[in-house]
This record gives sequence, structure tokens and C-alpha cells, in this order.
Amino acid sequence: AAGMREKDVFRDVTTMAFEEAVSEGLVEFLGGETDEAFLGKVMEQAIDPDVVKSVADDLKIVYTPFHGTGYKLVPEALSRLGVKHLYPEPRQMVVDGAFPTVKSPNPENPEGFYLAAELAKNVGSDLIIGTDPDADRVGVMARGEDGAYHTISGNQMGVLLLDYIIGARRRKGTLPENAA
Repeated sequence: AAGMREKDVFRDVTTMAFEEAVSEGLVEFLGGETDEAFLGKVMEQAIDPDVVKSVADDLKIVYTPFHGTGYKLVPEALSRLGVKHLYPEPRQMVVDGAFPTVKSPNPENPEGFYLAAELAKNVGSDLIIGTDPDADRVGVMARGEDGAYHTISGNQMGVLLLDYIIGARRRKGTLPENAA
């Protein structure tokens, strides 16, 4: 273990400027067909998309990618699901690995949502959704009856998703008769 701490695992790693890597053909840009394939798979996960459509006229959502990659496809996915009133936090829609507007771009930390919460109050948003820089984690805040925005914990989100899945499958007739 002591030897591992002393070993510099990056010693032999070579680096180069991004532009140089592009010019040398070491970077491959994925086109719109990749985005479309991804969005198609995302849409397949919606068991009952009519749920969103049934509230779309009134539902308001603020979204922040915390300066990460979600800036492009998350709003597009929400739009395709039927969300009509989406308000991206403009100062955080710019990809920037220095994350200039947050101490930590972690959507599990409510303090990172201060700009999105400010926007949410201004537009009367029902939900605030934030994704981490590579858009594989999500944090959600919901407006309570008191008008304040409250963090939905991972456990609470799990229960809400389970309720949606069971309800949607029951409505669609795809819930097994003896579902446990």
C-alpha cells in the first residue's frame, strides 16, 4: 500500500492540446445521428408519456446542467416528452469545466441550485432539475405549498419513480397480475 501511494501513475502519460489532437485526427466528433439514437432510447423509457402531456399546459420546470454536457440533450428530451414551459438557467448553460457559478457542480448539493432557484421564483416554476457535468446524476427540487423549493432526496425520488412505474403499467394494462 505504501508503494502505491508513492507511485505516480500519471508519470508516463503524455498530453497535448485539444486543438492538436483534433488536427491529428485523434478526436472523433459524433454527429446528430448519435444524438437522435440516444434521444430515441430515452423516449422508449417513458412508460406513459401522456402523463406529461396531461399537465404540460401548467407545468413549469427550471433546468440547469451546472456548466455540463446536459445543456443540449436534456432540454431536447424534456421537450419531446411534452414539456412546454422549460426555463434553462442561462448562466449555467455554458459548458465550462471551471464551473464558475458553483462551488461544486453536484446536483445532490442544494446550494448549487441558487441561480436556478432564483429563476424558478421569478417564473413560478414547479420543479427545478439539475444534472451533474456529465449528465449521469440528477437532483430535483419541488415547490412546496409554502412556496419554497425543497430538495427531493434520492430515496424520495426512488419512491416517486416506483409510484410512476406501477401506476403507468396499471393504466396501460402491463402490470403483472401478481406484481409484488
